Amino acid sequence: MGAMNLILFLTLLLIIVLILIIISIRTLTIQRKFKKQANSVTKEQSNKYINYDSEEPINILTGAIKYKTISYKDPSLTDWKEFDKFHDYLKESFPLTFEKLSYPCDSPNNLIFKFEGQDKSVKPLLLIAHQDVVPANEAGWDTPPFEGIKKDGYLYGRGSFDVKILVISILQSFEELLRKNEKPARTVFSAFGCDEESSGDNGATKISEQFEKEGINFEMVLDEGGAVAEDYIKGIDKPITAIGIAEKGYLDLKLTRVKNGGHSSTPNFPTAMGEIASAIEKIEKNQMKPRITKPIKDLIHNLGLSAPFGMGVLFLNQGLTSPIIKKAFSGGQTTSALIRTTITPTMMSGSNAANIIAKESWALLNCRVLPGDSDEVIIKYIKKIINNDNIKITVVNYKEPSPISTINTEAWNTLKNTIKRTFPDSITTSFLMMGGTDAKHYHNVCDNIYRFEPCQMNQSEIAKMHNDNERMSFDNIHNATKFYLDLITTF
Repeated sequence: MGAMNLILFLTLLLIIVLILIIISIRTLTIQRKFKKQANSVTKEQSNKYINYDSEEPINILTGAIKYKTISYKDPSLTDWKEFDKFHDYLKESFPLTFEKLSYPCDSPNNLIFKFEGQDKSVKPLLLIAHQDVVPANEAGWDTPPFEGIKKDGYLYGRGSFDVKILVISILQSFEELLRKNEKPARTVFSAFGCDEESSGDNGATKISEQFEKEGINFEMVLDEGGAVAEDYIKGIDKPITAIGIAEKGYLDLKLTRVKNGGHSSTPNFPTAMGEIASAIEKIEKNQMKPRITKPIKDLIHNLGLSAPFGMGVLFLNQGLTSPIIKKAFSGGQTTSALIRTTITPTMMSGSNAANIIAKESWALLNCRVLPGDSDEVIIKYIKKIINNDNIKITVVNYKEPSPISTINTEAWNTLKNTIKRTFPDSITTSFLMMGGTDAKHYHNVCDNIYRFEPCQMNQSEIAKMHNDNERMSFDNIHNATKFYLDLITTF
């Protein structure tokens, strides 16, 4: 019996060794092939606008920040006159673009432009961004958030990053080409919505409905999204260009418990609030199981191509290593959100006095939904976890996950090559957006929808989006204009 166990052990050990040898050889082969291809970039593939260094986009963006184009969920709270002033400023800054490229827009406060291309037989390109910004608490800023302050090679102000930089860079690209009497390779539309930060209902939704009504379909839609991120993952020295090919869905759920209240001096436990608190604790301790979606599978693979050997073995052999990857990703705050639907308690209510036991208590759960999950799937999961039929679960707001755009297209390859010409040292990959963008509203007029902001930043700079001291480097303002000039003239 002992001899049989030894033979079995040695057989299993041999199998494991052989598997390790096979995946090691496979990993080395894949990485060497990728490096060879990456080194084969020719001079003909360079961005002819790479030396663009005009101060114009920096100065115009500085002025654009001064307009408080803040949107609110309730449109009646939005100061639409500020948008009118912003439009007048843009018209003054880009006179040729407004004179020659302005396109009739059916909805107020939005802007559309059309730049006729050389080849009218192909579907057009659509570049989108939004004019609105989120509010700013001036007390937390080192500089006034709506002044547009230039300091140490950076432009500080709300919208410098998210995303007036894109509005200005796209229009600057149009203006430059018109000055030189140059045309795009294909027809290019641009559309700037007025309320991405609050809903998109009166901005991107209205614009996409107009395009659909007019029978206009696009070969590619490009919106804000991932950036060229430095120090994206430990062990990979090169910047990572993350292009969003889908975005998570959005779901607000309300948990409600109603039972007898009373005076706090004579409590009857558990109270309504106690039951809600217990449910929240169970949800936090039992998040939904991890699942690697197509965008994240591609992300992991592409990172593995340039990763150190050990990480490459893990990332390039997901058929065998996915359980390890899920375990590793689950340990990080950001990476965990990439591989699961997150359920996060954000609001809670009890009584309105210290000595009153609430008759009704409720909590709000904000869920970011992986492609493949739904509101029904999540509610079923929560009911199982909390195991309390007395707690009512209602849907407050739900927007399903976006479709996943394919990367086996001419549009994807062109976008990837344009990024490579502008940011030659970066590694390009698809990924899943965890936040929402205007892009999700355009699936009625395009299949190839991508999300990318052409700026190279480290993690501390990226963290300034929607935060105090939002800023953008002068170099990145130039990079964005270079990128759009190249894309418009080559796609």
